[in-house]
Amino acid sequence: MVRDIAEMSRSSYAEALRAGLAAQRWHAVGSESLADELTRLVNGWPAGAVVERRLDIVTVREWTIP
Repeated sequence: MVRDIAEMSRSSYAEALRAGLAAQRWHAVGSESLADELTRLVNGWPAGAVVERRLDIVTVREWTIP
């Protein structure tokens, strides 16, 4: 879900991605670039949009209003 969290910095977002990937036993080496890519992809979408990513395809599954 797209959310606007004022207290979350880019580095804390990248760390959350890294931890999530590591917990799922995925390689977490590219978490910094993944954070940048995901942020760029959803930039401009409204908070509350439910987004899913499958490989290189990102789609909005549901539009919600928070």
